[in-house]
Amino acid sequence: MNVTSVLMTAAAVPGAFSSSKGKSKSKFPVPSGTGNKKKKKKTADPDADTDTDEKKAEEEYIGVVYRRHLIHVEDDFPLFGCSYYGQAVRSPDKYADHFAVAKKRWDEENGRATRESHELGLLAVLDMFGASVFEDSIVDIKKGPRSEVQAWADALEKQLIDENGGVLRNMDEKLNQTLNVLKGGKGTKWWESQVAFRNKKLTQFKAEMESFVKEERPSILKPGTMEQTSRVPYSYVNPKNGYRLGQQLSSFRQGHLWMGHPDKAEIRKWAGSLAKWIWKIDKSTDEEWKATHSANRKATNAKKRELELSKLTGEEREKALKQHADIDRGTANQKEDLATLRSIDGWEHATTSDLARAREEGVLERRDKAETGLARIASKAATDAKKRELELSKLTGEEREKAVHRYANFDRGYAKRKAEVEKYRIDHPGATQKAFFAAKKAAKEEAEKAKLAERATTILRNLDGSPGFAEGHAPHLRDPFHDPAIV
Repeated sequence: MNVTSVLMTAAAVPGAFSSSKGKSKSKFPVPSGTGNKKKKKKTADPDADTDTDEKKAEEEYIGVVYRRHLIHVEDDFPLFGCSYYGQAVRSPDKYADHFAVAKKRWDEENGRATRESHELGLLAVLDMFGASVFEDSIVDIKKGPRSEVQAWADALEKQLIDENGGVLRNMDEKLNQTLNVLKGGKGTKWWESQVAFRNKKLTQFKAEMESFVKEERPSILKPGTMEQTSRVPYSYVNPKNGYRLGQQLSSFRQGHLWMGHPDKAEIRKWAGSLAKWIWKIDKSTDEEWKATHSANRKATNAKKRELELSKLTGEEREKALKQHADIDRGTANQKEDLATLRSIDGWEHATTSDLARAREEGVLERRDKAETGLARIASKAATDAKKRELELSKLTGEEREKAVHRYANFDRGYAKRKAEVEKYRIDHPGATQKAFFAAKKAAKEEAEKAKLAERATTILRNLDGSPGFAEGHAPHLRDPFHDPAIV
């Protein structure tokens, strides 16, 4: 494609492949349905054909030459209207199309400007104003072998810099110049340095992985046994040198260090030879991941609990301890119920969300709440006893005697209620404490109603035959429950 014709097309159609704030609208079409939406992260496919991938990586590298035009600043700014010309040649393993390559490169430049200090060129302007002052556009694209695409990108980048005033000469004068501080072009040496840097990181990663696998560790699924494994926890850091092996392994599984590498077939073969190697962890079925996640969650909750209790004292601490004990008891019951449910045919893969349905369908018996009620009563008694000791320790003389008398009355009432509950459960097996109190309330209401009826009968008997009690008189006395005096 002729460079001059590309630039003329861009000038004739304003905004044809330019946009502000770093969002490019290219004349090279973006695949339908993608737009500026966030793309899903591309991960490594362990089942991919290695030979095919190797050939694709060599034959179809994506090359992009782009322009960043400084246009959204005041007209009197010395560099107003100047452009920066750059290039990016990337592996197709990581980027779907030319738009993704260009967008990634622009984001890298914007990020460098915020992290580093620069006094000249594009990065200095980005540091001053941000990316919104530029209109970013794609000048041309090319696909093919890496060496061919790189040579093309180098030549076009140098040509565009020369045709538009050459490299930056003065940041404070209006000159015919670009924002480039170099003449352009990377050449083969740049790629060689990148490969060397990546190989250095890969060698370190391999050594760390092999050292980890060589050492036997306690088995997660088989407690009490030792095994060699490549399943490195994400949070694992080598205590000897601080190397974050867990994070590096996670990135490696997604293609870091080997995607697009000339020797990626051998690298993947090496990874597959490690003990218990796995490319992608299915969190829904992987039992080892579930066990590890559960252990990590318990450890985290335990730390949170310790921190919470360390801030409490006295009654507040006792209350928090009771709440934690209730939670632990409920968790243990749930775990026991789930184990029982999974032992039943057809429910082998049941989860905690299936427990309620299993109880409704009668597959799993409902947990006896009577035992829970008794445990709650005993827990409350223990808590009350501690409160009592604390209160009595603060009293003396007559006040202490009154408090002792009050507690004695409470103990008698508590013992009486406990005896009533136990007697009710003998007559009504499996009944809860709530059912006992409901029955007691109903019996009390019936007794009060019977008492009122007896009083009404007595009143009617005394009034029978008295003057004014003939038919049509004192109608409210016919229904004693309507008599305000009686009720």
